[in-house]
Amino acid sequence: MYTLEQLGWHTFFEDTLTEQERSRLARITVTGQNTYQALTLEGKINLKLTGSFSRTITTKFELPAVGDWVVTDETKQVIHRRLPRQTNFVRNIPGEKD
Repeated sequence: MYTLEQLGWHTFFEDTLTEQERSRLARITVTGQNTYQALTLEGKINLKLTGSFSRTITTKFELPAVGDWVVTDETKQVIHRRLPRQTNFVRNIPGEKD
């Protein structure tokens, strides 16, 4: 249905993947409260975080965001890890200091 290039893939991410993980990539398109929608080569999917990945997150910035690439499990229902970000677009939260 899609190619990685159509989803915005860049060679920047190649060194962070195993061959097995390459077939389980998804690009986050919508974030909700503990739920995510993403696009894969096959189409749209709904995802959740694994418990082990959730325990490694120490700040909200580390959570998957729209545009992030993630590695899913074999059934493409949960996120195992987020690939490193090439760029960041960060907004200040009203009322909070930098």
